[in-house]
Amino acid sequence: MPARAASLAALRAFEAVGRLGSLTRAAEALHVTPAAVSHRIADLEARFGARLFTRRGKRYELTAVGWAGFRALGDAFERVGRAVEAMDRAGGGEEIALAAVSSLAGRWILPRLGAFEAANPGVTVYLEASDDPLVPREYHPDLIVAHGERPDGRDWQALPPDRLLVLAAPARLAADPPLQGARDLLRRPMIHIDWRANERFTGPSWRRWLAALGIEPGRLPRGIHVNQAALALDLAIAGRGYALVGHMIAEADLEAGRLAIVLAPPVATMPYWLLAPGDPGAGSATPRLIAWLRDEAERSLAALERRLAVDPRD
Repeated sequence: MPARAASLAALRAFEAVGRLGSLTRAAEALHVTPAAVSHRIADLEARFGARLFTRRGKRYELTAVGWAGFRALGDAFERVGRAVEAMDRAGGGEEIALAAVSSLAGRWILPRLGAFEAANPGVTVYLEASDDPLVPREYHPDLIVAHGERPDGRDWQALPPDRLLVLAAPARLAADPPLQGARDLLRRPMIHIDWRANERFTGPSWRRWLAALGIEPGRLPRGIHVNQAALALDLAIAGRGYALVGHMIAEADLEAGRLAIVLAPPVATMPYWLLAPGDPGAGSATPRLIAWLRDEAERSLAALERRLAVDPRD
């Protein structure tokens, strides 16, 4: 006779106690009584013929058998909850899954999404930040924003160009001697961005930027190394040195006065690219999101040009 299947209610109680280490806290999380949780754990222990927890005072610790089950469950209940939420949302509107490079996602897209959703009632954008959004993943985005050379194949659309800026905190600029030109940066603390996470994209570097200006830098100052442009901005805001980043992700910090433009010569950089991998279908809001992102990028570039017209840095 096959073994009796464990109930979902018992497994949920087991997962909650294992995660929280407390019968009382598990009961509060599940909105049931501690006695109900205790009974469900007892049912599981009878089913498997083994203790799942040892009790140390008020704390419940997993046994070897309990740990094996808890590890296999992983985030199963969390994923089930997200699936139910997704179906609820799908019944009441449209959800667009947008995968974008991390720094742009957090620094430029996320602060703007509320305006898009307000202008498109019933549409929710699920944003995933990724070091490389072109890497295959468990879920399939409706829209991808990548950075670098134009990806092979398919109909990628380029956003307006992202202009490279040398940035520093205003206090840092006030404390350092005035720059006479780009070569003077070789005597300043540089914040370097290493792009190892994305093998398809070799992002902007101090060496390539200086070479584009006709400067052979030789050995660059050691400086601080990070793997994301957003981290370079945070270090620059903290006064740790000079960062070389695109204007889009720096826009909010420039507007707030947390950063100032040191130099902005017209050096070509790699654009951001948009792709809707599948057919969005009639009435989908994805084409509207693409058009909105392009319009926002145009506005960001226009705002930079106005800023440079008032205080040119070249």
